[in-house]
Amino acid sequence: MANFSKIARKLGLEDQGEASFGDKTCPDCGTGLHFGQDGNKYTWSYCPKCRTRIQSVLIPRFPPGIKVPSHND
Repeated sequence: MANFSKIARKLGLEDQGEASFGDKTCPDCGTGLHFGQDGNKYTWSYCPKCRTRIQSVLIPRFPPGIKVPSHND
């Protein structure tokens, strides 16, 4: 069994578990994809066998560091 968290760290990600939506297999080798989150809170799917990022699957609505002030209507 592969050590998914170690593979994710090499790709600059934090392992979030097995892919549950979108493409669930790697287009190159057919292995099941996993999700990983980078430092900007973007979620990527990656192939643990090929050790490559496949695509960004979830982008946070408000990136870290942006503060939305309250307003009065």
